[in-house]
Amino acid sequence: MKPATSSLLTLLMLVGAPLSGHASERHFTHTYESAVLSPGDLEIEPWSTVRLRRDDYLLRFDHRLELELGVTERWQTAFYVNLRAQSERRPAAGANERASSTQYRGISWEHKLKVTDAVADAFGSALYVEGTLAPADAAVELKVILDKRLPAWLVATNVVAEYEWAFVRVGRLTRELAFEATLGASYILSEHLTAGIEALAHATVERADLAHAAVFAGPVASWSHGNAWMAFTLLSQVASLDGLARPDSSAYERLSSRLLIGIHL
Repeated sequence: MKPATSSLLTLLMLVGAPLSGHASERHFTHTYESAVLSPGDLEIEPWSTVRLRRDDYLLRFDHRLELELGVTERWQTAFYVNLRAQSERRPAAGANERASSTQYRGISWEHKLKVTDAVADAFGSALYVEGTLAPADAAVELKVILDKRLPAWLVATNVVAEYEWAFVRVGRLTRELAFEATLGASYILSEHLTAGIEALAHATVERADLAHAAVFAGPVASWSHGNAWMAFTLLSQVASLDGLARPDSSAYERLSSRLLIGIHL
């Protein structure tokens, strides 16, 4: 083998080594990547998101149990079961009284179509759609995914739109439109470990007016080995419609964390 050819193969192996593992592994918790499962592959993913709002006190746990299935080389689908548990201060119950509840938040069905590859092409891209049906509401989410895998970095961004119908009471239906943009960048520390930062901006539109908006940012880390992987993010609200000094505590949490675990079956 010629020295130039041998050097090129060695370089390709070194570049590809940190990206080894299953194509489905996540390196961010809010920002999706374009990779999909191979046809016939299955993966189970438990999610846990903790949200904390201090001003009027809210502690909420959102849990999702996801089962992903690779359908074709470019298409994967997934099913979720959603649960929520929360504790909050309710003014009607008194200043020091807190009410707790556990809710079944319905089921979701996801489809992701990979368009271009994050390694072989100039950038990776995918289209995503998810529908959710719960006892008191329903939602449709659309997502455009862009990402790139470099020798030492992983970078991804998403643009999201979600339309939700909420059945407040018999005969009354409310509608809400939300937009979100996410960005994640992680440095490849080793074959199994990445660390970086993730940020997202979220805005809610009600009756054609911008009702709420906030920006969140914080550290993210991921680990993978064999058939398992995990990703963790800790986000803090850093800005809102009222500016940096006044976070929006009426609609958004001040702090949140999310843990994703993936097990390739």
